[in-house]
Amino acid sequence: RGVHHYMAQAMVVLLPVHLLQVVLCRAYVAPREINYWLGLVLMLIVLGLGLTGYLLPWDQKGYWATKVATELMSLPPGGGTIQKLVVGGSEYGHFTLTRFFALHAGLLPALFVGVLALHLAMFRKHGITSESSPKRPDQYFWPQQVLKDGVACLVLFAVVLVIVCWRGGAELTGPAEPTEGYKAARP
Repeated sequence: RGVHHYMAQAMVVLLPVHLLQVVLCRAYVAPREINYWLGLVLMLIVLGLGLTGYLLPWDQKGYWATKVATELMSLPPGGGTIQKLVVGGSEYGHFTLTRFFALHAGLLPALFVGVLALHLAMFRKHGITSESSPKRPDQYFWPQQVLKDGVACLVLFAVVLVIVCWRGGAELTGPAEPTEGYKAARP
């Protein structure tokens, strides 16, 4: 549970870093603009996974954070209907937890895999955007870049494992209790 928790947070942190890299390398210009938009959709799906996963421990922090996030849905016109659909009624409870689990473990991962497949297909079609340099010879993506990416993933995994061991796993506060305010939330 701790690895899942901290890896999810790492992904939310690394996505804007990747977006910054895409912008700096101008990988959003033709013919790669479709791939850029697919990447933005992937980022929204990841943020949706983060939002839906936050409630699943059904602790005080997750309950109140979800309550705030879903109440923000009711602000635009027609948002109240969307909020009731997502929450499963006017009260947060079993239906909310069931819907968030279905979104987190079913619908959003399926969407993620589908959009990621399109994103990678477009990447394969158009190739990387880095400029050639006389100081650095051109290289194939396989095996050189795949090896570098694999090493980076292993380093990230090792860092997360150290954090999980150091912190003793993911925090789990008391069970969700709607009548009791979340004490850590202060202005």
